[in-house]
Amino acid sequence: MLLLSKFSKNKIIKISQKSFFSSVNRQFSKPWDYTSKRSHYPNSQVTLVLGSQWGDEGKGKLVDQIANEYDVICRFNGGNNAGHSVVTTINGKKIKLGLHLFPCGALHEKTVNLLGNGTVIHIPSLFEEVKLIEDIGIDALSRLLISSHAQIVPDLFQLIDGLEENEKSLGVAKKIGTTRKGIGVTYAMEKDRIGLRVGDFYGIHNDVIQKMQFEEQLSSLMRICKGRFSYLLDPKFCSKEDRRKWDEYTDIKRAMDRYTKYSKILSKHNTVINTMDYLNDAIKKFGKKILIEGANGVLLDTEYGTYPYVTSSCTLSAGICTGLGIPPRLLKKVDFNVIGVAKAYQTRVGEGPMATELPKEENTEMALKGGEFGVTTGRQRRCGWLDIVALKYSHQLNEFDQLILTKLDILSGYDTVKLGVGYRLKNGQTLHKTIPIDNSNYDDLEVIYETLPGWKEDISGIRSFEDLPINAQNYVRRIEKLTGIFIRWIGVGPDREETIEKLH
Repeated sequence: MLLLSKFSKNKIIKISQKSFFSSVNRQFSKPWDYTSKRSHYPNSQVTLVLGSQWGDEGKGKLVDQIANEYDVICRFNGGNNAGHSVVTTINGKKIKLGLHLFPCGALHEKTVNLLGNGTVIHIPSLFEEVKLIEDIGIDALSRLLISSHAQIVPDLFQLIDGLEENEKSLGVAKKIGTTRKGIGVTYAMEKDRIGLRVGDFYGIHNDVIQKMQFEEQLSSLMRICKGRFSYLLDPKFCSKEDRRKWDEYTDIKRAMDRYTKYSKILSKHNTVINTMDYLNDAIKKFGKKILIEGANGVLLDTEYGTYPYVTSSCTLSAGICTGLGIPPRLLKKVDFNVIGVAKAYQTRVGEGPMATELPKEENTEMALKGGEFGVTTGRQRRCGWLDIVALKYSHQLNEFDQLILTKLDILSGYDTVKLGVGYRLKNGQTLHKTIPIDNSNYDDLEVIYETLPGWKEDISGIRSFEDLPINAQNYVRRIEKLTGIFIRWIGVGPDREETIEKLH
């Protein structure tokens, strides 16, 4: 039986799924009618938060800020290649957590956190994050649900990912600039139908037959990897330390010991379930409020991003249907809201085109000012002016109900600020609402800029839109005018409190 948690101020009380939903349903005077609309954001029944650029837009801060309005916080794609920093104050002490897998409901003790079937999970990394959360006195595992269909990222896949990137860096193929977290390898193995799911190892600590089956699956996968990837042990790509790791990660006994330990811990908390059933019941039967956070950003989508410099999962709003098992028709019947998150400027990690990228010196200046260093990789992000064309393209793919503009404070101090409002290609074609479909078109691309007056004031302490410097207000209004998207929230600092809500 699935166990969930209700939270009082001082203790956790475990109750069954049936009684949990029943207790929620008692709030309503009649059975929940999911065909009727509920009030708009921030009280939408299902809210999706997506990064509208190349990731790192500040989604984590927003989700953390509104998470206490929701019952379940979900991830539907990606793995620990994504990262979000959550800054909060607990008992008078400011705390910053860098999370990669655990949903942003981590710091809200009444929320259930869910990793859907579309995610890929490196189990050791997940347990490291659980420890981070529990070290600050907040329960984590009792509030975590994992889809039995989610793919496992074995340690070996992370090593293979890094060695393949080493190979590409020698000119064998295009270097992508991956996070070396094994995400692409895992999704590839899933599509090849030889990957491992969380449900395959869950329960092996007390089921001898299942343990034997999983060990055979794991052994078969290791044999395939040795056959396909042993060439990566060439000293050109592989260091002595990498070779040592290869031997360690292909040790079946070691791997089985670890998965058996993880199975025992997860089973104790009834963590692994059929999350599709759970979410559909939560929405249709019990009127639960669901907050979904996307990993990475729209422009890194496998199909619609700047391929091949993309991630290996769907980063669009459409991805929640496959990544969580929520039918499109159900979303049509409830109050469903899609929020896009964009920085007030543009950043990107890794390789690939970026039309509005600044020259090296200005790039570094903006990166230092904005703290633009990856949560996952530590790499300096590439910086540039806000790309309105790319933002319109992102909006076209997702139909954002509203936009969250983050890090406006970083633009304070510039004499002028720019917006990239069009592309002029070398063939003379001009693009204003879609990015080039061929990356070669970026080679001699000319960006058409609008230049606006900047502002000098420190705006981090401002909490009202009307109190912002007039040039900052005009910058926000111009983005709204060019994109056709209402900007509801404006970030002026990293803390939860450093946010402006704009009502009109």
